[in-house]
Amino acid sequence: EQFLIAEGFAHFLKTGKTLSRHQIGADLLHDEEYMAGVMGMCQELSHYSMRRATELDQSSVRLCSKFIHEVKEELLNFNFRNSPLRRRFDGIKYAERRCENILYELSFAPGLATQQYDKAKEESYQPAKSRIQHLSSPSSSSSSSS
Repeated sequence: EQFLIAEGFAHFLKTGKTLSRHQIGADLLHDEEYMAGVMGMCQELSHYSMRRATELDQSSVRLCSKFIHEVKEELLNFNFRNSPLRRRFDGIKYAERRCENILYELSFAPGLATQQYDKAKEESYQPAKSRIQHLSSPSSSSSSSS
């Protein structure tokens, strides 16, 4: 289980996806061990997203939050009543909420909102810049001077 958490976390950092049982070796883990490992990996991702938030890396936090949400949605199909996995499943719900709170708090980060606004503003003015460059190109200026 700890092996899956570590390997799964490293794989997620490289690819943004979880390891399948076939990538690990289906015969090495029981279903409960695999599920517990994926749930533990979600906990690690919530801690990772907190570290990324200190660097104002909103895209990484959003990716972790999305992944945890997708895992939680899949696990809702299982009945964990009175099983050891129930507590871990509840932990995923708290990890998802923690990531959502981090994203909310990042939206108030000084400079981050301004950077996003400036980037969006620059992208929205891009076509206008190209029209201006087209109008001031040598071919258009020579035709306008005649």
